[in-house]
Amino acid sequence: MPRARILAIYAHIALLENDDTTIAALLPRLLECFVPRMVFMEHPAYVAAMCLERTAGWDAAAAFVRRFVDEIRQERWTPRPELTRYLSPPPPAADPR
Repeated sequence: MPRARILAIYAHIALLENDDTTIAALLPRLLECFVPRMVFMEHPAYVAAMCLERTAGWDAAAAFVRRFVDEIRQERWTPRPELTRYLSPPPPAADPR
């Protein structure tokens, strides 16, 4: 769990800086941290979902979040809204006008 949190921090910084090279390097290592039945991993999962959305698209991020919520997450309370937005259909594309 500590490794996932550290990698999530670096990946989150890479997202904020639009550093796709770092995201691509960190994402596989971050995803390896998600093994069945973990607690207090919502922030790393949210960062992983944002990285997946950027690199592989909404569907990949949604599939990861669904697996996280159904198989990995142990908490009984409702997941954070930032995370559950990936459980809904993707938002409509912004109008370029």
